Amino acid sequence: MKIINKILMFFLYGIFLFLFLGFLAYSTDLHIGNYSSRHTINHFLKTTENTLKEFVFNINDTPYVRNISISKDDTERVLNGTYVALITFDNTEFDYLNSITLNNIKYTDFFELPHDKYLVIMIKLGVFFTEDETSKTINLTSYEVNGKVYNTSLSTIAFREINYDIVDSKKESVVGIQVKVSNTFGSRAISWGSGIIFKKVELSSGFGGLNKIYEYYILTNAHVVDGGNEYIIHYQNQTNTYPKYPKDKVELIGTYTVNTDIAILKLTTRQNNIKALNDAQFETKVPVEIREGQVVFAIGSPVNEDGGYDFNNTKEGIILDVHTNVYIKDDKDLCINGCESFQTSAMQGNGSSGGGIFNALGDLIGLHFAANLQNGTASEIPMSIVLIAIDDILSKEMIKQGKIGLYVPSYTYFSFLN
Repeated sequence: MKIINKILMFFLYGIFLFLFLGFLAYSTDLHIGNYSSRHTINHFLKTTENTLKEFVFNINDTPYVRNISISKDDTERVLNGTYVALITFDNTEFDYLNSITLNNIKYTDFFELPHDKYLVIMIKLGVFFTEDETSKTINLTSYEVNGKVYNTSLSTIAFREINYDIVDSKKESVVGIQVKVSNTFGSRAISWGSGIIFKKVELSSGFGGLNKIYEYYILTNAHVVDGGNEYIIHYQNQTNTYPKYPKDKVELIGTYTVNTDIAILKLTTRQNNIKALNDAQFETKVPVEIREGQVVFAIGSPVNEDGGYDFNNTKEGIILDVHTNVYIKDDKDLCINGCESFQTSAMQGNGSSGGGIFNALGDLIGLHFAANLQNGTASEIPMSIVLIAIDDILSKEMIKQGKIGLYVPSYTYFSFLN
């Protein structure tokens, strides 16, 4: 008998004893001494006891599902993108389980996983997500045990997990940024951060346009570039730096700090093999949806314990909260009224500011800018604001260069900040 039955029966017998003593006292006071009266009382108590025993048994021995979860199928490594459902049952055994219905699909082929207390069932779901899905709702509608069908309304949300080929491809567009102060006496480094190359422009010059120059636009944080006048871009590894060639230059295009923390740098070079992030959001101006619990990964170059940099480090996590106002301590210019952000568990540490936070499909969903070192949470600027900042900064650059009309901003997002 299970421990819960023992506990319930202990209290049950205590109640019976109390009732019996009460009836005994009652019968004594009324001088009911004949066998028939006592037999009637005993029969009543016994019938009640058996009824309650059967009731307790039915409650605690009815098969039911404790939990359901979806995870990546690590048993079939050759099948990239396949998933399994893990379902925990109580009050039944593997041999008694006939079928399980998930999202109106009846499964009769499943496996038992070792567990010291409950029955844990694994169902192979195969290729579970469609090409553009990052999450899916799973409904467990019924299960059959010993030929009897039990209906339920248990559900869970499954989130697509990380594909490391996607992670590696996104690293090609993330950079490290060293900020310096230069004057006639030399230069000194004042800060280190990360950035994301989001735009590439090809320029031609010379006879027949044979000379090619490329402009790379880099997202980062305003607080990363604050106070500097010289910027060194580290691409792919820490030693590969720009400016590299005589006419190369890196300049600050502008900042956007309306309740946020964004800046854009521009690297001009003749180097063609630097990759800008391939992300449709920069063209559509429509940010992808995010939701709490979603699996994400961050790419940045945080400072390590030895004082160096963990270049293009990757940290996995989940979205903890999709809407949080962040106030940066000891800063008089940024986030005075709170900066709109979402929170993740993919915190990397100092130096990762300006790095990217991506969903499982590799879509950029935010720009990292702050963290709480005590609870290990990271604050990310959502793409809705990043897109506003890009429009604002690049529009001002076009006006400054006398190129009005070459860049058309997307004003549809400005209502977000009102």
